[in-house]
Amino acid sequence: MCTLCKVNKQFAAINIQYFETKKEIPALLSAHVIQLKDKSYLALSIDKKYFSAQLEKIREILLSVLLIIAVIFTIIMLLLNKKIFYPLKCLVSFCHNMTEAKDAIHCPSKSYEIEELRIAILGLLERNKALYENKSNLFKEIAHEPKSPIAIMQAHLSLLMEDNLSKDTLPTYIDETNADIEDIKRLIYELLFLEEIELDMQNTKKSDISMKGICEIMQNKFQPLLKLNDIQIDADWSQDFSIYSFEHSILKVMQAIYENIAVHAQKGSIITMKVNVDKKSMTITNLYQENEDGHFHSTNIGTKIIQRLSNKLNFTVETAHNDTEYITIITFQS
Repeated sequence: MCTLCKVNKQFAAINIQYFETKKEIPALLSAHVIQLKDKSYLALSIDKKYFSAQLEKIREILLSVLLIIAVIFTIIMLLLNKKIFYPLKCLVSFCHNMTEAKDAIHCPSKSYEIEELRIAILGLLERNKALYENKSNLFKEIAHEPKSPIAIMQAHLSLLMEDNLSKDTLPTYIDETNADIEDIKRLIYELLFLEEIELDMQNTKKSDISMKGICEIMQNKFQPLLKLNDIQIDADWSQDFSIYSFEHSILKVMQAIYENIAVHAQKGSIITMKVNVDKKSMTITNLYQENEDGHFHSTNIGTKIIQRLSNKLNFTVETAHNDTEYITIITFQS
């Protein structure tokens, strides 16, 4: 009894019932029975009201603890939200409210991911700005370059409308108008060629490119046309060199170079190609064809357009010709 009192701290919470025989003890009290010396029994139990009151106190304590934990957790989440998601919200707000006057994103954060995202957005803005400028320049060129040929065509058409125009001069005016149309087509081809390569450079990554592989692709591509004009290519690719550039763009430029060489190559001749691995250069020589009748139709991508791309793709093109030969030297920068 004394031990039980010390444990519960409140003697009033203990019910003590006396029974003369064991049979009189209810089943609910049989687990807490003390046998006395005179063979009688004491049954000990805790008062139900006291027990319920203690349980209620425990519930209140647990509820208070859970409430405190919830408040602390909410405060922590708010702080984390401000620390982590505020910079992200700042980036989103910047993208929605972006103006040309802004050239930087000020969203303070020590998060590596947020910083990487900020750098990526700035990179996209720079690429978008460059793309916009290229589009604008292309539009200006398209609007400006054909002005002269179109003006000449209009003059020709005006002359054709005159009643005093001689029938003998009619074919001449038609031929001149067709030539103006070809000039306009050439300008459009060149501008679209530039646009395609510049877009490719903005949307792809550089890689190591085998120039032997590029030249083999070009040679196979032009093989039917070269065979038609009985033209052969003599190239020594016992050694190869590679460049670090945009593969698709290099393919397009090399296609234009091969095309120009094929246009100027004499029928039944041999195109020689010398490779300098140390200088990363190729020297292509072919017999000059003065009369280009019978050659295949070319897209007429001129040398000036190819040279215009040389700075962006890190190569140089030099061309020269004499009375018999046409020489093209392509050098790639290391």
